[in-house]
Amino acid sequence: MKEFIAANLQVVGLPTGLRGELECPLPSGDCVDVLFENGDAWIAVEVKARHSPEADVVRGIFQCIKYQAVVEAYQTSSTCLPTLAPYLSLKRPFLRD
Repeated sequence: MKEFIAANLQVVGLPTGLRGELECPLPSGDCVDVLFENGDAWIAVEVKARHSPEADVVRGIFQCIKYQAVVEAYQTSSTCLPTLAPYLSLKRPFLRD
């Protein structure tokens, strides 16, 4: 699914012409499933498969929050304008009781 998203930008509403980098490392030691760069803007996509248990999906939500904080801190320390849009891509419905 990661490869599909990296090659099919329209799935997450991105303009054509971007290249998705798989398992992109962050300074925190985390790896973003798919990272797109659109000029100065970064788009991080955390991917959860159809068979992912609910706990893993919830963890994905927190991973997106962490990625945003880490990338903003990194970009700020690099004198860049902090810009990251985190996405959580699910291949199943998100159901919460």
